[in-house]
Amino acid sequence: MEEVFGNATIALSVDDLTENGIEKFDEIKSKALEDVAVFKGLIIDEDNLEEAPKWRAELNKKAKRISDFRIAFEKDYKKRIEKSTSQLKELSAIYTDASNNIDTQVKVFDDKRKAEKWEQIQQIFEDTFSGWTTIFDISEIERFSDGKWMNKGTSLDSIKKFMEDTKKRIESGISSINGLNSKYGKEMILAFRNRLDIADALNKKSELERLEQQMLARKQAEEKAKEEATVANNETVEEEQETVQEEEQETVQVPQDDEKEYRLKFAIYGTKAQLLEVANYIKNSGLRYERI
Repeated sequence: MEEVFGNATIALSVDDLTENGIEKFDEIKSKALEDVAVFKGLIIDEDNLEEAPKWRAELNKKAKRISDFRIAFEKDYKKRIEKSTSQLKELSAIYTDASNNIDTQVKVFDDKRKAEKWEQIQQIFEDTFSGWTTIFDISEIERFSDGKWMNKGTSLDSIKKFMEDTKKRIESGISSINGLNSKYGKEMILAFRNRLDIADALNKKSELERLEQQMLARKQAEEKAKEEATVANNETVEEEQETVQEEEQETVQVPQDDEKEYRLKFAIYGTKAQLLEVANYIKNSGLRYERI
């Protein structure tokens, strides 16, 4: 590739590209900077507006020439190493296959070791948590550990000690919860089992008590509203009864003297329907009545 930079023509070939980069790169870069120096502080105005597209095309052309040379170099370089790369991969696979063969066989022994160790761990669990196995299972107890039971470096003695300590922790927590004599004991124990943290149990107790207070307050408010409605309803009924009583005050005629009227004052008590029935009877009987 040959390109003109300023007044100098610089030729580039693949042979000029070494593991240390392009020979005389600083010289080429300097020429390139000199070539574009004239454009660095250029301001486009009406006087040079028509020349601008030509300058831009010239710069883009030189940039593309260099980019094309880079792409050609990458393709040529890739072609040179393709065969060698394939051969090196083949050599590496020879050792990898041998290593995998060993790893497969080792894994068989390791799986056998883990299976035997797990059986021993299960036995430790059954001995330690005798009578508790219907409440806690081994996976739940393991969840509280560091998760390294199956590692070679984790001994059975350390696992046994962990289970014994965990059992004491559980017993202590449940004993503390039962000592509170809370009606939410079962819920507190369930919360405690999640992390074996007594704080979780106390938080559950507070949560349930707060919920109970809210429900009680709501119930009291509903009962109060119901009582107020009942009182209001009774007042309405009493007012209606008084009205009926006033309307039902009657004048009774005595048979001995057809012209003489007598006044009889009394109160009637009954349901709303009964009082309305009496009122209708008096109105329809032709008796004269007045309010008192």
